[in-house]
Amino acid sequence: MRPDEAAVLQAYRALPAQRRREIAAVSSPQLRDRLAAIEREMAMDHSPGTMAAVLTEERETQAAHLDLIDAAFERVAAGQPTQLMLTMPPRHGKSRRAARWAPLWYLRRRPEHRVMIASYSSDLADDHGRWIRDAIITYGPQLGVGLRPGSSAANRFDLVGTEGGAVMAGVGGGLTGKGAHLAVVDGPIKDAAEAGSPTMRKRLWEWWQADCAVVRAGACPPRRPVAVA
Repeated sequence: MRPDEAAVLQAYRALPAQRRREIAAVSSPQLRDRLAAIEREMAMDHSPGTMAAVLTEERETQAAHLDLIDAAFERVAAGQPTQLMLTMPPRHGKSRRAARWAPLWYLRRRPEHRVMIASYSSDLADDHGRWIRDAIITYGPQLGVGLRPGSSAANRFDLVGTEGGAVMAGVGGGLTGKGAHLAVVDGPIKDAAEAGSPTMRKRLWEWWQADCAVVRAGACPPRRPVAVA
């Protein structure tokens, strides 16, 4: 691609959506294909939900409550200090979006960053890590990221060519001393019995303060926790 072509296509990205549609409508078939590829990349960058829709050919659906989850991760990716808790009824897609699609989208946007995912058990955390790892294997060329050879376990993987990657663990183990730019805690309490146990609540709170929420002096990278209840 010539430098002048690259400049024109870059300017196209900054145009309003209606103007981009008008340009595509009068473009040659070859240029229209290139513009379609740019639109796809722009959608992939926009939010976890739009990326999911592109990669799954819109089998992954969007809803208003998922827009709110996407907005939270967009703030994190933009570098805004963000600590929040996401709560909603079961079977509404919060874990799938916040602990799977959103970390995958974040690593696409910031491949040099580290992501941390925790849950009440290492098995559940590893399930999330395995899903993200497999998605990178499946969609790697479209995502623009790949796994470093020899570092593709479900509980930890690294991205090729960068210091970025992810680590997964159960509450209370495996995260001490590990930095992360994004920390997602999905379902830290297993069931009502644990929720009603003062001992388990104390254990969880101590872990949260010691290993997740507190940014120690000089810690690098800092953690921006998102709790998914």
